[in-house]
Amino acid sequence: MNALTARDLMRTDFLTLRGDARMDATIDLLLQESRSGKRPNIAVAIADGRFEGFVSLMSALGALMAGKPDAPVREFLLRETPVLSPDDNLYKALSGVVASKADAVPVMNGPELLGVVFLTDVFDHIVEEALTDITFNPED
Repeated sequence: MNALTARDLMRTDFLTLRGDARMDATIDLLLQESRSGKRPNIAVAIADGRFEGFVSLMSALGALMAGKPDAPVREFLLRETPVLSPDDNLYKALSGVVASKADAVPVMNGPELLGVVFLTDVFDHIVEEALTDITFNPED
């Protein structure tokens, strides 16, 4: 199980936006993503090609509850997140995702954002592996 790395698990097809984007526009994008079922409901804020933080459904709701739908995304970013390197193993990826309030962790090579590992992807992999290891014996 630990032979898998963050590079193997990471997605490169995640929703990105600028930190100065408005929260109401971001909420619309998250809603579209949620309805499409294509990707996790998390946006990644980028400034000059660098990772700034995540916008989750919880931070979007926080903006609405604070009455700040026109505020910049930067005000509601989840910045406190572990960071993975591409060669970190599955256990470190799982630990990072569990520790992240965004249920996602950036995979970085120095200042460069390579991808994002989402909780759903780690979960899917672990469950698939566990199910393939289970042998069904009707006699038991």
